[in-house]
Amino acid sequence: MRTEARITPRGCLSVLALALVVGLFCFVVGLVVQLGWRTARAPKVRPEMTVTPLGVPDVETVATLTPTSTATPEPTATPEPTATPTPTHTPTPEPEFEVYVVQSGDTLAKIAQEFGVTVEAILEANPEIEDPSRIVVGQEIRIPR
Repeated sequence: MRTEARITPRGCLSVLALALVVGLFCFVVGLVVQLGWRTARAPKVRPEMTVTPLGVPDVETVATLTPTSTATPEPTATPEPTATPTPTHTPTPEPEFEVYVVQSGDTLAKIAQEFGVTVEAILEANPEIEDPSRIVVGQEIRIPR
């Protein structure tokens, strides 16, 4: 007769818990062994105390109290500062156009004569003006310089 082994969730948890406990135990034992080994091999050092009678300096104190000469370092040359160029004033370009607001009774010819330019130059600077004879009071016109 043949029997089948079935793995149940409860059995898996039991096996997992057992493996976890065994692994943790091995880890702790390893730490203890490692720490014990290091402590056993470390040399034991005991500081020795020396007592000197009052008023009698020990050898180390005498050695540190003796003045020693220290070589004075030679001064090094300080580099001269380099001159920084001063900024020059750059003139700001004047605008290419002057804006004029059309007044009552103005014509392009009258405005051109007033500013010393041609009507064609004003029309070139203002491509939105389709009909030179129809300008409106309050309209802004660019006058070329």
